[in-house]
Amino acid sequence: MKRIALILLLSSLALAQRQPVGQTIDISGVKPETSKTTVQNARLEPNKLQLETGAGTITVSGYPTWLEAQQFVGSSLSTNARMLPDGIETRLELAQNNRPFLVLGSRTSPNSILIGNWRFGFKITEKTAYINLEPRTVALPLGRGVVVRQGLIIWCVRLAALHLPAPSKPNVSNEAENPRFDWAALRVMTTGQCQN
Repeated sequence: MKRIALILLLSSLALAQRQPVGQTIDISGVKPETSKTTVQNARLEPNKLQLETGAGTITVSGYPTWLEAQQFVGSSLSTNARMLPDGIETRLELAQNNRPFLVLGSRTSPNSILIGNWRFGFKITEKTAYINLEPRTVALPLGRGVVVRQGLIIWCVRLAALHLPAPSKPNVSNEAENPRFDWAALRVMTTGQCQN
């Protein structure tokens, strides 16, 4: 128990050293393993979403305002939290009839999965991250919706925040020096639904 508390303390100190740019998304109440359940109740307030399941409540603080109210109750909910050397990476996916319709990520690392085999790349430029969609790469500017197709499915993906590492010492490289990303992806019917 003390070891877990120490790990969480060190993780929060590492995250505090990061410089977030944009609207951060924080997902709390997620257990450190992959979990699947059903949403029994949902409450949406400005910038906050609470999803109640049989296993507890998951809260999304900084819930993006561009996301419209969705049919949360009865949806299947998959969550995953992964401990990294500099903090916790969290992913949440809501689906209906085994078809994901909303995916959120908080402090995800480069090479982490967005949807399917899409992954964040290690390259970032000023306020832009890149998604690797093999064989192509798509720019994801901070705060702007980008239409990405997955076969016939259309996703609107937005980078909500970049967590940039604090300046490092020369010639020192480690996992803590990678950027982290807060993002949201919404399945839409038409490309016009991904307006900025």
